[in-house]
Amino acid sequence: MAAIVYLIICILTGYCFLSVFFGILWGFGEKSYGKKQIGVPDFMVIIPFAGFAGTMLLSWMTYIPACVLRTVPKPLTTADIVACAVALLFDIAVVYFKRKSFLNSFLSIFRNCGITEIVVIILSAVIGSLIMISAFYLKDNEYYVGMSVFGDFATHLDMIRSFAYGDNFPTQYSHFAGADLKYHFMYQFFVGNLEHLGMRLDLAFNLPSIFFFTSVCMLLYAYAVKITGRKAVGTISVILFLFRSSPAFWLFVSKAGNSFDEIYRALSENLTFIGETLNESWGLYNLNVFTNQRHFCVGLTGMLSALLLLTENCFAMKARMSCNAVSGSDAVKPAGKSSVFVKLIDDVRRFIFKKEAWLPKHTGMAVALGVLLGLSGFFNGAVLIGCLLVLFVLAFAADRRLEYLITAVLAVAISSVEAAYFVSGSVTDLRWQPGYLAEQKNLPGMIFFLCMLFGLAFFIALSAFLLSDAFRRWLMISFAAPVFFALCFQMTTDVNVNHKYVLIGAMLCTIPIAAMLCVMWEKKNIIMRIAVVITLVLLTSTGIYDLNCLMKQNNYEMNSGFVFKRDDPVTKWVLEHSTSKDIFLADTYAINNVTMGGAMLYYGWPYFAWSAGYDTAGREAEVIAMFGADTPEELRSLIKKNNIRYIIVDQSARTSQWFELNEDNIKNTYECVYSTGEGEWEFDIYDTSIRCNHYSKDN
Repeated sequence: MAAIVYLIICILTGYCFLSVFFGILWGFGEKSYGKKQIGVPDFMVIIPFAGFAGTMLLSWMTYIPACVLRTVPKPLTTADIVACAVALLFDIAVVYFKRKSFLNSFLSIFRNCGITEIVVIILSAVIGSLIMISAFYLKDNEYYVGMSVFGDFATHLDMIRSFAYGDNFPTQYSHFAGADLKYHFMYQFFVGNLEHLGMRLDLAFNLPSIFFFTSVCMLLYAYAVKITGRKAVGTISVILFLFRSSPAFWLFVSKAGNSFDEIYRALSENLTFIGETLNESWGLYNLNVFTNQRHFCVGLTGMLSALLLLTENCFAMKARMSCNAVSGSDAVKPAGKSSVFVKLIDDVRRFIFKKEAWLPKHTGMAVALGVLLGLSGFFNGAVLIGCLLVLFVLAFAADRRLEYLITAVLAVAISSVEAAYFVSGSVTDLRWQPGYLAEQKNLPGMIFFLCMLFGLAFFIALSAFLLSDAFRRWLMISFAAPVFFALCFQMTTDVNVNHKYVLIGAMLCTIPIAAMLCVMWEKKNIIMRIAVVITLVLLTSTGIYDLNCLMKQNNYEMNSGFVFKRDDPVTKWVLEHSTSKDIFLADTYAINNVTMGGAMLYYGWPYFAWSAGYDTAGREAEVIAMFGADTPEELRSLIKKNNIRYIIVDQSARTSQWFELNEDNIKNTYECVYSTGEGEWEFDIYDTSIRCNHYSKDN
């Protein structure tokens, strides 16, 4: 019940914050940016944006007091009370001062809701529910983790539990405990707090994830309609977002066999994600990304909200320049051979030096937006960078550029303060590294990579670019800016993480692709319309098959899965006997009953830490030294140096191929405080705060 109240306060606070600083959102869906009547209900923007704003505000309002009060008993409980009290005071004040219009303005956001919006919401909510719940659910008192997500969930669930039960303040990365924090963790904190407040783990993880996934689709729909003035474009954009374009399906079919039976058997028996580009089998570009990186949709919700608000300035410049060109009121009337040059000079003057090009119209909105985006940095830093890239390019073709500047400066400043607190040194390692995952790291190789990744969508987007006017070409360039960034730069040790920028660009570029298809359909030519239908089938076939593969991978009856008893004794022991200050020395765990207890691992699965930029080689040497120490004195010295509280000796440690275990030395140095199993399957936990070993299994 407390968790439900917290979520209600979260949404209400976000809504009240929007009513104070983003009043332009009421009536926002009546007209497109081009002033065409579109009748999109305001709730398609306001509800998702309110969810994002409330999550940012209330999460940090809870986290900061919890961190400050970390030395008192139950700091998170105290912080929840403080945060909710402050948020409710703000909400009550807003409702009081707007009492005459508050209820009416709330009811007004649902006006104009039509069948198109209902279809978009139901489609996105159903697919979001399917993929989120299939990846993680509770059945017969056991948690099921899907095969498609177990890697990322190894860190997600561990971090969530470290907040829910371990009071992880100041926050440590659970798979590399004791070092600075490079990992964006705030969504795990948000979910962990919900479990702390009494919500079951699977519900705490799935419900917000479904909400934000649906929110992304709602905002993408609204953004597409605002740009084009066509609801059909919004609907098709959402469909193309849900079911990615790729030639992978048809290439797979071409290699599956010559008969229908062979093709059907190959398609039905395949469990892996298909694709021709490097590591595409990981599911880097399909719906699995949103399933295993739940924080991604939170960031995308904020990014699309920002674009919806600030893209209007681009259309304002377009209207101003067009009006001036027609009226000639601001222009010197040219004549003779110098007319082109004089007109160019006049256009530049109006583009750069007119006050409309710079002075903000909604300063408060820009400040509030910058604050919200800045707060999202440790929810998903990659999306914040992608958002700033798009806004940076958009600003060149926009009026009121100071709104972009204010937003960007505040976002960067706030996220930098967060990074300075959590991270020692630089957050990123930005460097020029052209090629991304293309086999050939040159321009032809990258173009070929995009063709193999996006297939027909790449050529339709290129056609739309060539057939558009200069203004819409610039919009497309801004949409594709994250893709260009991914192809040219590397932000972290692992270049694979650039796939998030590719996905951001691909999502935005669904809008011009959908617009191109709608233009073809409006020709009212039967052949053209058949071509549109066929094109849609070709564009979505791989994405639909990806969804099928995702559901099969996460179906326990078709694979081994990862199953954890809700009342597992090892998990229960870790939850009850350790906090975030207690570091565990163990073999390189990914996900098991220990990590389900929120254990802070000294050296978890190396890929997780390596890809986040941690010194895994240094930790590996320390692990080898501690497990292989020859004497109690040597072991105690190493344990003290690395601040280890518990040592786990189990079957994986006894059979490890990368370190030699001196189990007798550990037994003779510390007391075994928990033991289960027998023989090679014996599982022992040693407490390094107790030096003598007089433990008996009969105790």
